[in-house]
Amino acid sequence: MSGGWQEVIASVAPTLATALGGPLGGLAASVAGRVLLGREGTAPEEVSDFVLAHQTPEVFLKLRQVEADLTRELKVLEIEAERVSASDRASARERQVKTRDKMPGVLASVVFTGFFGILSALMFIEEIPEAALSPLNIMLGALSTLLVQIGAYYFGSSKGSAEKNALLGRGSP
Repeated sequence: MSGGWQEVIASVAPTLATALGGPLGGLAASVAGRVLLGREGTAPEEVSDFVLAHQTPEVFLKLRQVEADLTRELKVLEIEAERVSASDRASARERQVKTRDKMPGVLASVVFTGFFGILSALMFIEEIPEAALSPLNIMLGALSTLLVQIGAYYFGSSKGSAEKNALLGRGSP
């Protein structure tokens, strides 16, 4: 894409400018192509070249419309991603209920025991070799991450659940 386009677009539609120059360039160009050029399948370069060649108040108003449309489409994608994630968690729990699989509980117990075992060792054993401290801290960090995920699996995550409920409750924007 030719230089200067990002500053021009960013002055009116900052989300669009960022998206055109990044991994969401295809989506952003598609939305911009519909509004600015009246067609689908527009490349990011076509959008940037068009804006540089037509820096008029009318085009800037259309860029604001593109910004609003793009933001709406990104929210729809965010809601869909959360639905997929919620479905994945629900199917994992449903699988465990149906199969009565004990392995998730066993793994959770091992992680729980390992975490508090290493934590206790670091707190109460005075003569841990210096060379063992770094690996023990790494294991403690890994186990603490797993412990959080296990808690979210069994009990749900309050922030994630609240965001999911808010997104699903709103439906499509």
